Amino acid sequence: MLRLSTRDIAPNDRLSFVHDFVSRNVIGLEFKPKTAAAPEMDLATLPLAADISVSQAFYTPVRGARTRTLLQDGKHNYFVTVHTDDYEFSVEGRPPVKVAAGDLTIVSMGVLLEFHLPATRVDVLHLAHEKLAPLVPGVDLEPYYQIPAGAPAARLLVSYADLLRNCEPDEPEAAALAANHLCELTALVLNRRADRERVGPSIRAARLELVKRDVLKRLEDPDLRVETVARRLGVSVRYIHKLFETEGMTFSEYVRERRLELAHRALLAAPPDRRRSISALAFDCGFGDVSNFNRAFRRRYGMTPSDLMAQALRRRES
Repeated sequence: MLRLSTRDIAPNDRLSFVHDFVSRNVIGLEFKPKTAAAPEMDLATLPLAADISVSQAFYTPVRGARTRTLLQDGKHNYFVTVHTDDYEFSVEGRPPVKVAAGDLTIVSMGVLLEFHLPATRVDVLHLAHEKLAPLVPGVDLEPYYQIPAGAPAARLLVSYADLLRNCEPDEPEAAALAANHLCELTALVLNRRADRERVGPSIRAARLELVKRDVLKRLEDPDLRVETVARRLGVSVRYIHKLFETEGMTFSEYVRERRLELAHRALLAAPPDRRRSISALAFDCGFGDVSNFNRAFRRRYGMTPSDLMAQALRRRES
């Protein structure tokens, strides 16, 4: 077990030592005290395998973050945390999430993250993405998961982590086996959660529907971007892309298809004396380039917008 106590460090140097210890042994995080007093922290971590460890920490009130600068390390492993006190955290600019003492949070370290802790003890599991992802289909669709303390398998996971902290594996083979057990138990917690969600309406399907509704309200806006949709709905861009992957398309393809349908309806519905030019129609439907609009329309409907316009006029005149 590797340990660090700030009681052995001069107050002005404490955060530097904490940042170095956490970065070398777990993952890069930034800490700032929430009071004028020098922070006090006791940290302990037990490495089990590459990017898999069991840790425990005692904090005075502190703000922690996975900042944009720290994200440049490219790591997107997962933290599983259990706190002895209520606290709040937020991910990717979403509204703060309140977590009750004893509940589990499973958070991706590949997103912007901020947490605000009171004086608390926190038990932490650091799990490698490459180990957890194959065990939990679609785990990347969410930047975090909040698991009630009484959820199926949650108590077993927490108890097993406690056992490892109190009875360290005494050889590499045992440590590797324990690391696998932690990943498998975490996967069990997440998959049981997913099973419960599938009993009712699909949460992912509902969220995808919200994204689609937002897009349909703004189809005519040529500046419609996935980034702006994500900000409005309080989700990450990556999450929206993952939602559309479940339907075998991209966000851009969905927007283009809906804009083409809008243009098609407009060409069929407008009276002859109110016909707009093709370029005006393209811009009104959110296309920024007439040539791209014409090519996409022809691929979609087997004729150009001008062909469809002429066909509609002939029908009206006959």
